[in-house]
Amino acid sequence: RDIGGTGVQTCALPIYSLLSGSSHVSVAESLATLSRRPVTVVGSEAVAAYYGALTTPGAPHNSTVIDIGGGTIDVARREQSITVAGAGDLVTAAIAEQLRVPASIAELVKMNSSLRIESPFIATTEEGDRVFLKERAPARAVGWLCVQPSPHEFVPFSDNLTAGQWRERRFDIKGAVLGGSVRRALRNVD
Repeated sequence: RDIGGTGVQTCALPIYSLLSGSSHVSVAESLATLSRRPVTVVGSEAVAAYYGALTTPGAPHNSTVIDIGGGTIDVARREQSITVAGAGDLVTAAIAEQLRVPASIAELVKMNSSLRIESPFIATTEEGDRVFLKERAPARAVGWLCVQPSPHEFVPFSDNLTAGQWRERRFDIKGAVLGGSVRRALRNVD
């Protein structure tokens, strides 16, 4: 059927065959027939990401693609890939446990640099620099380590760590969780 007089033709596609146990080959054949174009099936999303990465100008053909998701890490090199558990959600859980904060706060803390609010207009960064705040920090933030997910928002999460101490702990958590998962995956991919 023609879509709105554009000349673009549509037709039903037997995607249900993916759910009924049919092989990828039959889906590829259907797509090739319908599109009148060659269709290549790759073994996994990670392998597809590998081939996608190779389209980047200058990318070496012996590249390894590492995709860090919420629950898993996919590692692909050539035709091999592996998916391992232990990714972003585990980092969030570890941060929540370390700081004894809810997961929603831990997610903000994981994704943002922190500031130690020294006074309503002065803060110390994770690198140890003292900075003047563009916006007045609320009284509840003074004396606390905070993340600032937006220019007008200060989310306090610790009153017993410096920004530098938290930065080191956050990097340690990320290194242990993500680094450990990537190392485990790489041992299983040539």
